[in-house]
Amino acid sequence: MQKKSTITFYGGAGSVTGANFLFNTGNKKILIDCGLTHAGQLCYVLENKFHYNPAEIDVLIVTHAHADHIGRIPQLVKDGFRGTIYSTPATKDISIVMLADALRILTDEADEIGCEPLYSRGDVSKAFSLWQTIDYHKTFIVGDSVHVRFLDAGHILGSAMIECERDDKKIIFTGDLGNSPELILPDTEKISNIDYLLMESVYGDRNHEDRRNRREKLAQVIRENYKRKGTLLIPTFALQRAQILLYEINKLVEHGYVPEMPVYFDAPLAQRVTTIFRRYQKLFNENVREEIANGDDIFDFPQFVSIKNVSESLSIEKSKNPKIIIASSGMSNGGRIRLHEKNILGNKRNTVLFIGYQAFGTLGREIQEKKKGKVYIDGKWVRLRAHIKSIRGYSGHKDSDNLIKFVGDSAKTLQKVFVTMGEVKSSQFLAYKIKELYGLDTVVPRQDDVEEIDF
Repeated sequence: MQKKSTITFYGGAGSVTGANFLFNTGNKKILIDCGLTHAGQLCYVLENKFHYNPAEIDVLIVTHAHADHIGRIPQLVKDGFRGTIYSTPATKDISIVMLADALRILTDEADEIGCEPLYSRGDVSKAFSLWQTIDYHKTFIVGDSVHVRFLDAGHILGSAMIECERDDKKIIFTGDLGNSPELILPDTEKISNIDYLLMESVYGDRNHEDRRNRREKLAQVIRENYKRKGTLLIPTFALQRAQILLYEINKLVEHGYVPEMPVYFDAPLAQRVTTIFRRYQKLFNENVREEIANGDDIFDFPQFVSIKNVSESLSIEKSKNPKIIIASSGMSNGGRIRLHEKNILGNKRNTVLFIGYQAFGTLGREIQEKKKGKVYIDGKWVRLRAHIKSIRGYSGHKDSDNLIKFVGDSAKTLQKVFVTMGEVKSSQFLAYKIKELYGLDTVVPRQDDVEEIDF
């Protein structure tokens, strides 16, 4: 008799962030990801309670180390989870630095607000004591006859799709899918012969700009800033986007496409993540591995300076122009980037370049739109006289056309597709296109929906 399983959509349904799916196979409760929402979850209040009993969860499987997929894991432990956590080795190593940074921010902000933080340093330590790592393609058993493999999602270093198999039935939880071909990582693996698919849809209703032009656009912005003898400030995310940016500037400088000038890497978390990247060069794509074998340090180039402390960060303003500053955070909602924005936004010789999505309500979005002509940064109004530029081709997610192609590889065997981890409009558009092109049963789940599958 065919077994039945259920999937409950506790997070990542109707929202890009907060991935949290409970896969109940009958005798095992398997949690897929446990992430924060962009809205923030700083204090231990009623609305941040889990909608299930963490002590009843047997296994947590993690797709990758972004905060919207790992950010609540210590809270899960605090509330009673004592099962096993599985991820790839790179995901665990990156999670160690990402959760340490999250704890620092969470604790500082909770103290300021006057509430209890979601979790403590002890909860983080306990989480990692439960954490085991499995390499790509190595099968492991989580109980109830469920065999699991990690497949390369190509999104960030260590990112994985989770393939679960039982009695010749397969389901894949994609996590986030990379914008292949990616500059440093291999392409997202192709999938086939699966029965169920739970997939992301961040860009389900839109496509990226032509990737072939993005390096030239970056070079053009750098050259224009150099001619004006200004400061080029690039807000960046610490994980993956910062490393891609270093790789691109390395190429531009070493091939003479842009003039040499000081490049200040003022992002402590991104520096720690870059160190982890260096340890996992075996996960890079073939072209990059060949470049490294031929002697190229892909994250270093002439006049590159890693900033080590706050005093060095403060001294950057006094250094001679033209120069480039790479700082976090990517949406200017914290970190050293705000100090530099206060210093450079008022001068028309300078440039701010956004290479990542700026969410509504963030300082980055305010600067990008320039609607008021000034912004309020840490107690000070700053006029927007600097040049504001954006390049959208560096997204780490598949766009609409490539998400549809990804599904097409398994269209002949798929029984049902669950479209998640996107804004409602984006998810619904993608679901419509999948139904239209492949005739597949496609669902856009809502928060707390429960779906039964033959697994």
